[in-house]
Amino acid sequence: MNLEEQIHQLEEEIEKAADQLSELRAQAEPTPIKDYDFIALDGEVVSLSELFGESDRLIIVYNMGRQCPYCTV
Repeated sequence: MNLEEQIHQLEEEIEKAADQLSELRAQAEPTPIKDYDFIALDGEVVSLSELFGESDRLIIVYNMGRQCPYCTV
């Protein structure tokens, strides 16, 4: 098997695994988080729940910086 075929095969495996992961995540219960307090620019204390109003979902992006090849290019 040449290099191009190996790459294609691995890409297919990764895509299949990503699909399986998405299916499992869809089945999982949401993870509750603490209602943290933040200090706004004006010094007012604002809770996390207040920042998102009526929304019942929050996506958190954790960027590990330059050390992480998945976060940075």
